[in-house]
Amino acid sequence: MLNIVFSIINFFIVLLLTKYFIYFSNKNNFFEAKNKFIKKRTKIPTAGGIIFISSFIILYLAALLLGQLNFDEINRPYLLPVILAILLATSFLDDRFGISSGLRFIIQSTVVFISLPLVAYNFEFLPYKLGLLIIVYFWLLTINTSNFIDGLDGMLSINVIFFCLQIFSIIFLQDKENTNQVLIFVTSLMLSSVLGFIIYNYPIAKLYMGDSGSIPLGYIIGFLIIQNLNLNDPCIIFFLFSYPITDVLTTIFIKTVIKKKLPWARLFDYFFLQPIIKYKKKHTYVTSKIIFINFVSLILLILYIKYQYKYLILINIAVNFSLLFLFNKKLSPKRISKIN
Repeated sequence: MLNIVFSIINFFIVLLLTKYFIYFSNKNNFFEAKNKFIKKRTKIPTAGGIIFISSFIILYLAALLLGQLNFDEINRPYLLPVILAILLATSFLDDRFGISSGLRFIIQSTVVFISLPLVAYNFEFLPYKLGLLIIVYFWLLTINTSNFIDGLDGMLSINVIFFCLQIFSIIFLQDKENTNQVLIFVTSLMLSSVLGFIIYNYPIAKLYMGDSGSIPLGYIIGFLIIQNLNLNDPCIIFFLFSYPITDVLTTIFIKTVIKKKLPWARLFDYFFLQPIIKYKKKHTYVTSKIIFINFVSLILLILYIKYQYKYLILINIAVNFSLLFLFNKKLSPKRISKIN
């Protein structure tokens, strides 16, 4: 019951305060930085994530103080809001004034290392220290993947919504007694946050979440994935947040190995951006396909949980790579005119 009440409260807080944040940003010229790759007709405010992440932190702390949930299910539950507050503050400063990529990486690495007591590591098939190292790298991957894909109207919001649905599927289909109260609560808060925000972020966007939203969201996504891997079949990792991770990892491989560039070089070369940059398509052309691919991954995950067919993992990987191919495929002028 607490999950439902707090989620509804969170949704309306985000919905109302985001509207006022847009007004404040327009009045004070707090807009997204220009780039030469993606042209927009009007200036769009950014850093909207400060609203829903702040609301998330406050409501999480309220639930922790009320003691209605069994927070003993995670180690040191007070760490989560502290880390989110640190990431929110540094990310907002980055949105407002800019922080070097090196300093950002140091901050992210530090908070992930500090966060290790949050997760219960019990991967019996890996040596302990190797497992911890993989957790750190993977957590950093989810944080930066979330950040990298926040450049298109509704892109990150849609992926986060479907990710939350995937987590609910895992919890309710595998955990028959619903004992993971904290995971349900965290997922519910994140879902209600993004549902309140996407109203202003879906094409044509009136606001972007900026690093203030994408970095903390990536941290929460990493936390939820690692916690679920500890409690369930590790193979579910191939379904969770799978398209964004596939796109980012493939792009980074091409960027570093083939193009000989740094992984964080701002080339705007992610596959989901190519239809917008190369062929001037509308953002809805991409988001409609992102919705479809996430829906397919959700269905495949549910089937995997129920039947444990390993080939479903290969199907999900193939589906994600097929979308990369589609986004990078060269279209004829006639086809482009039809889409636009």
